[in-house]
Amino acid sequence: MIWPFTGRTEQLDHIDNVLRRDRPGPLIVTGESGIGRTALLVRALDLLDHRRDRVIVVDVGAPRPSLATMLTERQMAETTVVPASTPAVVQAAAAATGELRARRTVFVVDDAHLAHHAVIETLRDLHRGAGAVMLLSRPSDPPPPTPDPLDCLRYEPGVRTLVLPPLSEGHTRALVSGVLGGEVATATAEALHAATAGNPGLLHDLLIGNGLAETMVRTRGFWQLPPQLGRRLDLTVRGRDRLLSAMRATWAALSFERLSELCKLALGVGAADETVPVWAFVLLLRGQAAEGLRLLDGLDQPPVEEARSVRLVTSRALLLALGLGQVDQAAELLAEAARLNPGREALLLAVRAWVLAVLGHIGAPVAALNPPGPDEDPEAAVFVRSAQALAEFAADRPRQAISHLRRAIIGADALRAELPWVAPYLTGALIDALLLAGRISEATVAAADFHAAQEGCGWDVAVSLSALINSVVGVPEPAHRDR
Repeated sequence: MIWPFTGRTEQLDHIDNVLRRDRPGPLIVTGESGIGRTALLVRALDLLDHRRDRVIVVDVGAPRPSLATMLTERQMAETTVVPASTPAVVQAAAAATGELRARRTVFVVDDAHLAHHAVIETLRDLHRGAGAVMLLSRPSDPPPPTPDPLDCLRYEPGVRTLVLPPLSEGHTRALVSGVLGGEVATATAEALHAATAGNPGLLHDLLIGNGLAETMVRTRGFWQLPPQLGRRLDLTVRGRDRLLSAMRATWAALSFERLSELCKLALGVGAADETVPVWAFVLLLRGQAAEGLRLLDGLDQPPVEEARSVRLVTSRALLLALGLGQVDQAAELLAEAARLNPGREALLLAVRAWVLAVLGHIGAPVAALNPPGPDEDPEAAVFVRSAQALAEFAADRPRQAISHLRRAIIGADALRAELPWVAPYLTGALIDALLLAGRISEATVAAADFHAAQEGCGWDVAVSLSALINSVVGVPEPAHRDR
């Protein structure tokens, strides 16, 4: 597959403007590993006028595909490649000067941080004495060696540093579409951009190195990831960390279309324990509870170990209760998990009480709960307050429910990274309580603030959860939720 060169027009224009000067100072192209420094230098060679420029590529022997190996046949014919040693550099410069004095010498050194400091100092002296042009690159990560061979250029007159930024989301989509030979779906492009943080090297590793491009399916004219990857993704530590960080950030932002694609990738790198509870909740909201349970059943974990994982067991309970209406099974599952996991007993029993209360089973499970202090178990405190609010609703005391809900929302806001759906659900419940209490103006303001067309505000989550709950208990939707 052809790997397109995308999103570097501004940087090429900058290099072109520098090279057009009579005696440009050293130009250092930098950026994180994989950002495309070498590819940019290859394109920059086409900006030179070979009638006046003699191009010498200094090969430092980098442990990755070098600039010399990426040159086209035409560029190879117009370029001299020499090893990164002082005698070779001096000899090549002398030959270029004696060959045609009307031509200036342009030294191009990719990964210049790997060159010996004497080589860089020789190039600096040729720049000062004979006007040789220095076009260098170096990564911004990892930290440079000590001493850094480029330190001798730090205060050189006219020295410039060009930092390559990550690709934009639009450029990432254009690049992926170019690789696939057709338009890529928006959610897939967003997921790939988020997973790589706009780094074309990491994107190449995903699409080409791991063969992800070969697994893409075309739906309604757009390429996207298949429902299941069916293969393991072998990423670097940095690539894996970025992917999982992107999934966490997207989960916190409640961007479910992009989140689904990221979850597929995260499962591909083996992060099932973290990914499955997130994806299971997305499937629950989509009315695909049975598929969510199959996802949980596919984990390579014994039942006892799953029961000890709070996230996994609460996910299963929500799918059973809210998705399939199996309330008793969900309650029994949470009670057994609390017995097996005494360290999180308060949370599991609080979730059990909330599940029972939200589905109309008000009684002893709620009455027996006391909210723990925020320092003891903040998640448990949120679910206890929520269950108590529902008990007040059931007793036709919406005014008392408002107090519990406000306190629960404060706690839930601090848990958005792990449980981003809780605060939106509670906010929807608060609006209902305000309406039932006759505080219409407050409810109107709260609703306007809640779903003021802000992406990721959670209004759609509150509506979906409300629909699931009401379908189980057989209650029609509140009229205000359709506004």
